[in-house]
Amino acid sequence: MKIYDFLKNILLTVLRYLKLVKGKGIATLDKNMSEMIATDYENLSEEEFQSLMAHSPASNSLTVEVVYVTNTQQNILEVQLPHGANIEDGIILSGLLEQCEDIDLKENKVGIYGVIKALTEFVSDGDRIEVYRPVTAKI
Repeated sequence: MKIYDFLKNILLTVLRYLKLVKGKGIATLDKNMSEMIATDYENLSEEEFQSLMAHSPASNSLTVEVVYVTNTQQNILEVQLPHGANIEDGIILSGLLEQCEDIDLKENKVGIYGVIKALTEFVSDGDRIEVYRPVTAKI
């Protein structure tokens, strides 16, 4: 069985299940999912199926901002991440560590929208990952 046929069978099974639960009011489905359920996938060609999957919401990447601010500069970088990426992935893939050598992820706190988080925290589309400078006080 080709991977295409395998994936198509999985998709058809999931969509049949969703049709079942939608009729019973168990699942809340958005407009895109309702349109997907109404599509006749069994008669799609391999090219049509691949095109559909390439444009499905599940295949899209996440877009996040990675921010680091100092007294002299603002670094605001937009980066595309795969689903399942975490804060550390976003910081590394943004290139921020190469631009700002004073960042040490073992020392600097990180967060999302002003809330301190662990580097392993998963990110969502539209998140703003922030790298915080250590607090220093002059006495």
